[in-house]
Amino acid sequence: MAVSVTEQMEVAERIEDFYILCVYEQYSMKKHVQFLKKEFNQSKIIELPEVHHTFHAKSFVVWAKTYEQNEALFYNIRMQARKETVMEIAKALVAYHFEEHPTLEKKLKNPTILDETMHELQQLIQQTTFLSDERWLTFYYDFKNQVKNWVIVKLLDHVSIEELRQMNDTDLNYLFFDFFSQQLAEKGEFMQVMTDATNAYLEKWLEEILCELKKTNQLPKILHHLQDEKTKMGEFTAQFTVENHLFVMNNLPYQLVREAIYKKNFEHHIGSPYPTAIVLKGNTEGRFEINPFVRDHALQYAWEQVGKISDIDVDVFDALCNVFLSRKRQPNELIKVTITDLLHYRGLKPKRSGDGRRGGYDHKQKIQIMQSLCNIQSIHMSLTKLLSFEKGTPQYTTLKGRTFLFKDALGQDFALSPHEPVKEIYFSLDEAFAHYLTGAGRQVALQHMKALHYHPTQQLHEKRLSRYLSWRWRTQARKADYLAPNAIRTLLDSIGIPMNERLPSRTRERLEKALDQLEADGVIQSWQYEKWDESIAEFKGWAKIWLETGIIIEPPVAILKQYATIERKTTKKVEKKKTLKEVRQQRNYSLLQLAEELQLSISELGEMERGLRPLTKKVQSWLE
Repeated sequence: MAVSVTEQMEVAERIEDFYILCVYEQYSMKKHVQFLKKEFNQSKIIELPEVHHTFHAKSFVVWAKTYEQNEALFYNIRMQARKETVMEIAKALVAYHFEEHPTLEKKLKNPTILDETMHELQQLIQQTTFLSDERWLTFYYDFKNQVKNWVIVKLLDHVSIEELRQMNDTDLNYLFFDFFSQQLAEKGEFMQVMTDATNAYLEKWLEEILCELKKTNQLPKILHHLQDEKTKMGEFTAQFTVENHLFVMNNLPYQLVREAIYKKNFEHHIGSPYPTAIVLKGNTEGRFEINPFVRDHALQYAWEQVGKISDIDVDVFDALCNVFLSRKRQPNELIKVTITDLLHYRGLKPKRSGDGRRGGYDHKQKIQIMQSLCNIQSIHMSLTKLLSFEKGTPQYTTLKGRTFLFKDALGQDFALSPHEPVKEIYFSLDEAFAHYLTGAGRQVALQHMKALHYHPTQQLHEKRLSRYLSWRWRTQARKADYLAPNAIRTLLDSIGIPMNERLPSRTRERLEKALDQLEADGVIQSWQYEKWDESIAEFKGWAKIWLETGIIIEPPVAILKQYATIERKTTKKVEKKKTLKEVRQQRNYSLLQLAEELQLSISELGEMERGLRPLTKKVQSWLE
């Protein structure tokens, strides 16, 4: 007997509110260059991951009441799925532009440039009024009704309308949920229905966005560097980066120099007329001085430099290190780098000329780089107590000298001037650092390029956190102890950010915002508090407890892959933990996702993977 629309609606109205969530696995744009070769198809903007072989995800349904009980977790999942949808729209826009200009596809040579281009386009789309929260909610309401009606129609193939009517609300919703979940698990016709429903709605958005971008000519502007950036940042960095990461030194003196710069620790101290930063850290003692390299009125100039020190100096410091690591072939070899190279490292783009083509960097930007180079040239190290290891034996040593030595083309010492930009710079590493790059003493780390790209004032937290985490992950690589909690007090101290005693909530909000941004940019894979009870924040004095709370920060896949060979040199216990790790990865779970599913803390699960804690019955059951 046919069922009327009215009867279906009566059943639909008794179904409790629900959410369909889609958890995406992080992926690199390098794996998706092939999408550019597809023909533009406006009616097929996205394909749900269960029916698309190139990336992975897991869709599931939760009731609204369950969502509300775990709102923070589920909200993050929804926002991530929203970002992925926007990325698919961005892909469609690029494919459309390439169809309009077929010759441009041949210009794409570097996936890193594509990744950055897609990120820019994604941000542009998110900023449009088309994708306001209200539009997303309207879309999801319509989408949810379509899905609900489809499930009820299919359910009526197995149960009569009279049986559904006679069920109480609890039983009806249980039956609906069970059948709904089964359809998701089977990944058959229902997945295609969801995909079609989504694309039908997004097609309207794409039409509006294309129309607006054509008016403003923004799409060609963003995609312009697919044509000409190849000869700039693309070729320059691709040879010695790993998935958007740079190689930098990771010895303790290198890190201490960077900290002294961005914390601006140079002050008056007994024993030196020059600005001095005192070092007292663990087994290390000494000082760094701003002692200009060959210059009249050096003392006066040194104190003037103190006021000009900035986080940009650290960006240039890391850039020089990466250039040196990528190009050095022989001892004492001079390395050549240009001001333009260093500006590229910082993620800055050349100004456009009057006819719309790339022009170049302005004089102010070049002066800024020269000032940073002068500041770096002036740093002199004097570490009187430094723990080192010779053939595995610990011993104390001293370390004196400068960081980088700047020369002219003939190899003679050269005093840089912030007022006189030079096109080419020649430099080498002073002996104080040189032995850290040879033999057993060689210590290098991967650092995300975003550390250099973040704005030195507006994104100060993000810049310093990304740099500090790269240092910490490399020191943890031997034991693969990446998920050891970071005390908030330690994090803030390490990045030189004081607690706002009057309004501590501002410190917390800014730190959480920075961590969210790092996750969105792929600098970290995920983050979460360890054993933090949100109800504590309702009481006076909560900030003291919050400062001692731990934050677990999971590194990106690029870090784990790069340091895997170091991890394998540990004990047999580490080998045993691989069973859990391999199964988790085969099932496309991140540590955070699996920890949440098994109701464990991410640190507990991490210790089980490393063989430092026995597997619980729940974990063993999951493995089986």
